[in-house]
Amino acid sequence: MPGQVVPLLACVLLLLHVPPASASTWTEQQQLAASDAAAGDVFGDSVSISGDYAVIGASRDESRQGSAYIFHRSGSAWTQQSKLVAGDGVATDYFGLSVSISGDTVAVGASQKDSTSPSLSRSGSAYVFVRSGTSWTQQAKLTASDAAATDQFGNSVAISGDYIIVGASSDDLTDGSNLGEGSAYIFLRTGTSWSEQAKLTASDGSTSDNFGISVSISGDYATVGANGAGSGSPGQAYVFVRSGTSWTEQAILTASDGVGGADFGRAVSISGSYVVIGARKESGTGTSQPQRGSAYVFKRTGSSWIQMQKLTASDAADYLQFGESVSISDSSIIVGAPTAGHHTDNYGAAYIFVSDGTTWTEQQKIASSDNAQNDLFGWSVAISSDDVLVGARADDYDPGSGSLVDSGSAYVFTRPASPGPSTSPGPSTSPGPSTSPGPSTSPTATSGTQSHRIQALCLSALAVCVTLLV
Repeated sequence: MPGQVVPLLACVLLLLHVPPASASTWTEQQQLAASDAAAGDVFGDSVSISGDYAVIGASRDESRQGSAYIFHRSGSAWTQQSKLVAGDGVATDYFGLSVSISGDTVAVGASQKDSTSPSLSRSGSAYVFVRSGTSWTQQAKLTASDAAATDQFGNSVAISGDYIIVGASSDDLTDGSNLGEGSAYIFLRTGTSWSEQAKLTASDGSTSDNFGISVSISGDYATVGANGAGSGSPGQAYVFVRSGTSWTEQAILTASDGVGGADFGRAVSISGSYVVIGARKESGTGTSQPQRGSAYVFKRTGSSWIQMQKLTASDAADYLQFGESVSISDSSIIVGAPTAGHHTDNYGAAYIFVSDGTTWTEQQKIASSDNAQNDLFGWSVAISSDDVLVGARADDYDPGSGSLVDSGSAYVFTRPASPGPSTSPGPSTSPGPSTSPGPSTSPTATSGTQSHRIQALCLSALAVCVTLLV
């Protein structure tokens, strides 16, 4: 009898330690596309998601005037609620190059917008939209207080509550001596009015740093990428903290193994005490592994930031450009690799990592159910709790009447709800009808299937043990 009990207990213990079949499985919920999709729109150029709302930029829509689309989820179906355009939009504004959503508020960048008073070519602007019921209206147009020609204010935007940060990566600063040094601006909403609260610059700024190429904000902390900064131009990122109405630089973040041209800072994302930074051209152990890419996670303890881990793709390959886009929410990170499938094919992929508090582990690689050559799936990514949104700006979307070259699309993936409350702020609220059909329910990894198999084997073994015991 004791000899029979031992295997029985072993089976029970094994069953208790096998994760649920769906615990790590992300599945494609729907493909999103513009109701008025047209060739060359690059819908999916930028994406942002929170809860049941998503915003997707199409910066080349309507002769590159640009637009952005709001989608709302009811149950498991996403529908287009609104198409956003600038109140003063004209051709070549590139409205939608950057987007961000928080609560009932959306920010959209238009980095090539010309100022008319005074006349400034490509000084750039950003626009704020708010929702009332099912309608979205423009609340404000944001511009830099010291705007100058070719600043490209709006090449990146991020919103958190009543704060918006806008990057101007080509700003030459006040004296114009450091071409392309870059800057970023913080705006605060009071009531329905937005005002510039601070201009952020790097303490060690120099020519061609591209400070502001990427931005992110979470509570009282903001992160700004500068992919051309540092000796030899490996790239850097900067963390700023707010006290009252003042923002001060708290840290300069660099890769522990940084080398020139890695593009560190091309993408940044902050959530709570964590920052993730993409380095899409980082080349692994040498030039024999060109542009495989990586991402770096930093953690704040007190006022100090330290590199926690370097992330790479489990199937890293040359020219993967892993790190083109990044996003973090709670203990999950998504990293885009738009040239996955070899850089001449550019199918694209995205990788999801999860943390147990000390280590980040790749949980799943995802790709679209209809992936095709040159889709650039992973060009843009966003994560909010148990949902991720991935842009494929070069997808030749087919609304049913024939493929539209580079019209673009985006894909929503979901996983079973995580236990416990979420600590990340949740943007967005807007309903709406969409005319774009949504493919997808096919999983893109086998982890759930593997768990099912293990559980089935254990159950079979347990049945045998029980039979022997009886």
